[in-house]
Amino acid sequence: MSVLLASLVLGLANPVDRAIDEFINAKQSPGIVVLVKRDGKVVYERAAGYANLETETPMSMDSVHELASVSKQFTAAATMRLVESGKLKLSDSLASFVEGAPDSWMGITIEHLLHHTSGLPDYLEGEVDLGKMTTDQFLIESLRDKALVFAPGEKWEYSNSGYMALGYIVGKVSGSKFGNYVSKELFEPAGMKSAVITNPLVVLPKRAYGYTKFGKEFRNEALCSPGYSALGDGMVMASARDLVAWHDSMRAGKILGKKSWEYLWTPSAQSIKNEAPYGGGFGIERAGERPTVSHSGGWLGTMTFFISDFASDSCMVILVNCDNADPRELLKVLNESFGFDPQSK
Repeated sequence: MSVLLASLVLGLANPVDRAIDEFINAKQSPGIVVLVKRDGKVVYERAAGYANLETETPMSMDSVHELASVSKQFTAAATMRLVESGKLKLSDSLASFVEGAPDSWMGITIEHLLHHTSGLPDYLEGEVDLGKMTTDQFLIESLRDKALVFAPGEKWEYSNSGYMALGYIVGKVSGSKFGNYVSKELFEPAGMKSAVITNPLVVLPKRAYGYTKFGKEFRNEALCSPGYSALGDGMVMASARDLVAWHDSMRAGKILGKKSWEYLWTPSAQSIKNEAPYGGGFGIERAGERPTVSHSGGWLGTMTFFISDFASDSCMVILVNCDNADPRELLKVLNESFGFDPQSK
């Protein structure tokens, strides 16, 4: 019997509710959303705190959050859609999509980009002016003069640059803006009714606004231009219910064929050697035909976590609208109550 079920039987306070209350009362974040599906049924959902502090708008289960790196699985799926249609090959070189690319990019393939084995340095490291208006072309060009950190395929190292580059390639090959392609080919068929591509300048209904905590007070997240949110490393905004729809879609084998999903859910040899099993856009908690996959995300004003256990038709979503909260105690309670073992990917 789970801790949560035992507490309900005994008439005690729900430990998850208590942990969420403590999380909000300690001002870890203005708000939070937690949704748990177990064995095919939603067994817990709660929104607490505020989606917008200035207007005192309560957080809701339909609040739309920036997913940060949880977005990478959508980029991976979009890439595989193009592979399935014959417009891309996993062996295609990054250099073939960028005019005048460095010679070092000739050995970087789509497969390397998907699996974080490209060796590209992080384009977000160093002095980056996130408020500067930019373009897709500028972002890919920003990597041109940076040396690879290792030879392609040699190692596994988590890479925002690899997924930014995939977003650039998907947009170029599809003949559509990357965000438009993802919306049409992924969000719509998956039934993700409120999912959109991030744009901080657009008026978005039900937006969960992001915050950073300074001392004892919250401040609005730092200014970020739309360009830095337009490509594949962290561009999706969605609600918790959207992510359950995505879980259902993946489990049902929609969007992609079986072989493509199995490819994305199989950890690379390099990631296993690095003791961080990772497929294409997914951390692999348990491999196999019906795996358990997860991803966490962190960016300006947001922290996210999403885990899917396809064997038991279970998933858990955690969305927090503060970028420097400490959710470790809450994660511990959620794991004890629902039997998940969240890892940070």
